[in-house]
Amino acid sequence: MDVRQLNYFKVIVDEGNLTRAAEKLHMAQPPLSQMLKKLEDEVGATLIERYRAKWRLTEAGKVIYDLAEQMENKITHAKRYIGELVDGQRGELRIGMAPSCIATCLEAIALFREHHPNVIIKLVEGSSEQLLEQVQAQRLDCAYVLKPQKPLLLPHKIIGELFFEAALPTAWCDGQQAITMEALTQFPLAMLIPMKGYTIYEQVKTTLLSLNSDVHIAYECETIAVVLALVARKQCATILPK
Repeated sequence: MDVRQLNYFKVIVDEGNLTRAAEKLHMAQPPLSQMLKKLEDEVGATLIERYRAKWRLTEAGKVIYDLAEQMENKITHAKRYIGELVDGQRGELRIGMAPSCIATCLEAIALFREHHPNVIIKLVEGSSEQLLEQVQAQRLDCAYVLKPQKPLLLPHKIIGELFFEAALPTAWCDGQQAITMEALTQFPLAMLIPMKGYTIYEQVKTTLLSLNSDVHIAYECETIAVVLALVARKQCATILPK
């Protein structure tokens, strides 16, 4: 039993007789009659009982008809689904996000979601170096990363500058809403560990040292979450990507 046989059987039942079914299928009646006989032989049961000009589905015929109808619906759904995949309206998009680029990434994703609501988006967080390796290995479709020191060999687009903001315990703010980098150097600081091939954090550290050669970098952390946890416990201040 195959899809073609099921389709032919459904047309026979829907049309009510072999002559009209053969016309709809653009084929001669004898081959269609042979197909029906072959299908009945394969399932080992009579599917249509005939009496003069009248006929009806047997219980076995009803089972095969339901199966044919389900198969037709599945094929229709599959064609529509594949069409949406080809048009980019459905499927899966794997996006990498460096911690420093999360805000920019989420803004772009929100815009993408408006136009492609049926696409499943998988978000992966990691260092810029790790994410670029995953894009190159085709485990990610794209990634939002910091610009590396060395030229990128992958297709890429620079989408904006990186801005930083300070974070420090409320008790240290003295009621001020803003703080200069020079004032920030008076506090013990937590910094992200510099990543191989990326100079941005080294540049921040160099800027702080130029403002105060005695700046105290008390912690170097791998993740922003750890840095913020230290700030929340009044252990340090920090400067992080906005």
